[in-house]
Amino acid sequence: GQQTFENASDNLMNIIRFWGANTESRKTAVRVDSGRNYATKMGRFTGGTVAYGYRLEATGKLDRKNRMINAFTKDAFESGVVQDIYDRLIDDNMSLHEIAAYLNEDRQLRTRKGKLWNPSTIRNMLKNPLYKGYMSYGKTRMKEVQREPHKEVTREAFLDAPKRQRAVSADQWILAQEANPDYVIVSEKRWQLAQEILERRYKKHADTTRRITDRTCC
Repeated sequence: GQQTFENASDNLMNIIRFWGANTESRKTAVRVDSGRNYATKMGRFTGGTVAYGYRLEATGKLDRKNRMINAFTKDAFESGVVQDIYDRLIDDNMSLHEIAAYLNEDRQLRTRKGKLWNPSTIRNMLKNPLYKGYMSYGKTRMKEVQREPHKEVTREAFLDAPKRQRAVSADQWILAQEANPDYVIVSEKRWQLAQEILERRYKKHADTTRRITDRTCC
């Protein structure tokens, strides 16, 4: 099975091997993605980073590969922080910057990674449908490596490319078919109200911000 590069035949065989391996890799990715889509629609956690407000709890049971089975459940303290964030937005009409300052300074809280809260983190949390009970999947997609004209992209170049994941619009997310009451931290009504507030603020900001083409250069 050792690969050699001594002549044209060796190069051709290596190209065929690479093509076959690449095709199988793509098929595997499609199968995994399809399986996760189905599991998400059924309301099951499919792995990855656990959203703030939740945690994985060992059940004491093992799967077929002798691995511990973890249950996806709410975290008592963090879920309270999530509720507080929605309350500050809806009831106190705080901006995202004000909410971040409130968490950092008034409550002296840090994120799960021990960092300061920032508006973008809070915005992403407020838009997460999991807090109203709907498991979601596919919020990001792999970003294609920028290719130079007539130049092949090597595996090393792809792996070294920064920010390979990019966010996709909410209408492309895969959502559970039904809400799981065990995952609910805020009601459907309050979650939707938060979306309307964010959308209204964004539209107001967009309407009052001049386009770059309208700005004069000094």
